[in-house]
Amino acid sequence: MNINRLINECHQNAVNHGFWESETTIIEKLKSKKSLNEEEIEHVQTAFNTQRIMLIVTELAEAVEGLRHGDKENLCEEIADTVIRIADTCGGMGIDLESAIIAKMAINKNRPKLHGKKF
Repeated sequence: MNINRLINECHQNAVNHGFWESETTIIEKLKSKKSLNEEEIEHVQTAFNTQRIMLIVTELAEAVEGLRHGDKENLCEEIADTVIRIADTCGGMGIDLESAIIAKMAINKNRPKLHGKKF
C-alpha cells in the first residue's frame, strides 16, 4: 500500500465512524449563518486541527508507556494508532504526505551527523 492510499483509507474510515462529523457540521453552520467572518472561521478550523495533532501526541505518549512497561505488543499498536491518526489528519487537511516525505528525505540526506545536535 502506498502512502496516499493509506491516507485515503484511514481518513475515509474516520469519516465513516463519525470522527469528522461535528467539525464539519460546526464549520458549515458558521459559514451558512455568516455569524463569523472568514478569518474567524479559519481560527475555529485551526483549533480543530490543533486538537487532531494533539491526539497524535497522545498516541505517542501511549506508545512510550508500552515501551516503559516492556509491552512490545502495546508499543506496536500505539505506533500504528499514531500513523493512522497522522494519515487521517493529512486526509482531512489535504496534505500530500507522500510528496512531503520525499522532499524532506532529500533535505535530510545533506544534513550533518545528528543534524548538528548532541542527540
